[in-house]
Amino acid sequence: MGCQTSVGSALGGFAIGWVGINWCFVIDSFTYLISGMFLFAIRGEYRVAAPATAEGHQSDDDTTKESTTSSFLTAEQGSDENDSTS
Repeated sequence: MGCQTSVGSALGGFAIGWVGINWCFVIDSFTYLISGMFLFAIRGEYRVAAPATAEGHQSDDDTTKESTTSSFLTAEQGSDENDSTS
């Protein structure tokens, strides 16, 4: 058992003793909603990498000619490419 598991279990026990199990369930549900909102807030232009073949190489069809590293853009890089103000 790791230190995080021990500390997390102890904090959970204190929280249940302090506010009760029903409020701990509500708080836990709320944190999942907040986490989901952050996931939906991620912006950028992302493409899925080509699937690897049995030999560990990318497949050679026409849609996967780009290398994996150049096919991913960060949100900052994607917004710079879309700006045509210069």
